[in-house]
Amino acid sequence: AGSPDYVSEGNLMARWGQEHHVHYWTREWQSIIFGNESSYLGNIMKLGFDGVLMAGIDEYAWWLDY
Repeated sequence: AGSPDYVSEGNLMARWGQEHHVHYWTREWQSIIFGNESSYLGNIMKLGFDGVLMAGIDEYAWWLDY
């Protein structure tokens, strides 16, 4: 089936096993995470949570070397 265009090829030599990096600047990816009420963040807010902890916030550093 393959991956969407906003997901990089897997890195099998990564520290945490196979890693995939996303093009977090694309609208398609952003809409999945926080783009609307049916996004991941939208659904979390509907459950009554008032915040989230985001891991991998330093993802931009990987793209600096790419």
